[in-house]
Amino acid sequence: MRGSNHRRSSASSGFTLLEMTVALSLFSVLGYTLMSAVWMAHQSHQAVMTSTVENVNRRKTSARLIDEFASANSDTLTVDSVVGTNDSVTFQLPVTVAGAAAWGIKEQSLSSIPANQSVAGWSIRYTVVQLPWNGAQRRSLVRQVIDGVGAVQVQDAVVDGLRSGALNPKGFSVVQAGDLWELTITTEGNAEGSGGRSTVFHVKTRN
Repeated sequence: MRGSNHRRSSASSGFTLLEMTVALSLFSVLGYTLMSAVWMAHQSHQAVMTSTVENVNRRKTSARLIDEFASANSDTLTVDSVVGTNDSVTFQLPVTVAGAAAWGIKEQSLSSIPANQSVAGWSIRYTVVQLPWNGAQRRSLVRQVIDGVGAVQVQDAVVDGLRSGALNPKGFSVVQAGDLWELTITTEGNAEGSGGRSTVFHVKTRN
């Protein structure tokens, strides 16, 4: 009888160990699945946040581009458009210098004194250049402040990751269509699988 009880106890113990092994395996699978779901949700959240930030930044910079372009002096507005390259546009804005109306630029980064932020004879240029990015380079639409001798005094990136000028549509194009100007900004896709975007603005100059 003692031998029989011992065998039943051993069998019961072995069965419990097997159950524990199976349960641990199931928990491992469930844990891995849960972690994968959490990671995917995090990646999705990051992608949404990145897209949202990009959209906000683009709206801000685009609003400045449109406002400045609409205020530009039509007589000084020039577009450099060469086949196979992105376009470039240069113009002057209405400013007041020493109490007199003039054409030039207004740039806050030039001085903390409002009266010194306006310079007659200087120009604003929107063009595409190569800027460093993650150990490489990428095309960016930039806003440049050009002085009277053509030197760049201020440069700010507007939109990064633009398409090549050899593609259709190109990264930045400026085309006059009757009384309106059509400005198109097109970006490339990124490594996370986000496709490029093309945004078109129709602007009419007021001056």
